[in-house]
Amino acid sequence: MLLIFVLLYQCGPAFLPEPTKEKVTRGDLVGSWEYFADYQKTKIVLDLKLDGTFVQTIERSGNPKLQFQKGKWKINGSDLIIKVLKPVHDGSDEPWFLDWARWWIMDSRQKGLKFGIIGAADDRDPDNCFEFKKIR
Repeated sequence: MLLIFVLLYQCGPAFLPEPTKEKVTRGDLVGSWEYFADYQKTKIVLDLKLDGTFVQTIERSGNPKLQFQKGKWKINGSDLIIKVLKPVHDGSDEPWFLDWARWWIMDSRQKGLKFGIIGAADDRDPDNCFEFKKIR
């Protein structure tokens, strides 16, 4: 049993894409990026602007009121430095709270994109992370 635990413990984050080793500029990430939470019930759009500002829009199914967050973002190597709204961990329908994201920039797997953003709405566990979809 211990052997199974050790094997499973070691396989998690090791399979996540590595941060890019290339130089990334703001221009490489400008645009709208989409990701989901709550088993695809909540859609989040992150609009990154060239001037280093952003707008995050959260659209929850069954709740007509959108939640917005505006702020600043920057790049440090392959890390995206940004403070975004994140879900309340108890599963309630409370407004999301502001926290630093644990996201990084990777070599994109999406056709036509050089770089992508990898992260999650609830990024406490790296296994939740995936590449965001660039929508414009």
